[in-house]
Amino acid sequence: MTDADERDVRPMVLGVVWRDPQTVEAGERDRAGERDRAGERDRTGDEHGRRELLVSRLGPFEDDGEVFHRPPGGGVEFGETTTEAVVREYDEELDATVTVEGFAGVVENRFEFCGERNHELCFVYEVAFTDDDRYARRSMHGVEHDTDVTYETEWATLDDLEARAEPLYPPGLRDVLESDRSRVAPPAE
Repeated sequence: MTDADERDVRPMVLGVVWRDPQTVEAGERDRAGERDRAGERDRTGDEHGRRELLVSRLGPFEDDGEVFHRPPGGGVEFGETTTEAVVREYDEELDATVTVEGFAGVVENRFEFCGERNHELCFVYEVAFTDDDRYARRSMHGVEHDTDVTYETEWATLDDLEARAEPLYPPGLRDVLESDRSRVAPPAE
């Protein structure tokens, strides 16, 4: 490896928001005259994989035309904690306020993008919107502020994402999201 090939490992954050579509449907019915339950979220999951996560649909990009999905997130700025970064990324990209609900794990991601080799450590957090109306939206418009790339978000189950031709990135994210978190320690802040 030459000096020109060496790059730094970039710390990244991904914020995973879950919703139960049945709860959202009940909330829509409740807004028609009953109690509003749109904000009641099931973070425990179920064996049928019905929980949906919010993902950004990114691409196609000039180098290869690839389209992919990933949870909203981005880079960690110098001096910033990873929890501060995930909250900031949601604010900057989706104009949304979130709270950090838990640490899911870390995914190491080595890949080539637009002809350049990249290496990231993605700190994955479960986050929740403070505005419960966000859970009822079918999609949201996002802007990556460092590149001005615009994107749309959507809600999808892990099984739905796996069945698509457009991959869920980073590789290994699904394993982290389905893992037993009782043994995962969050990073020291």
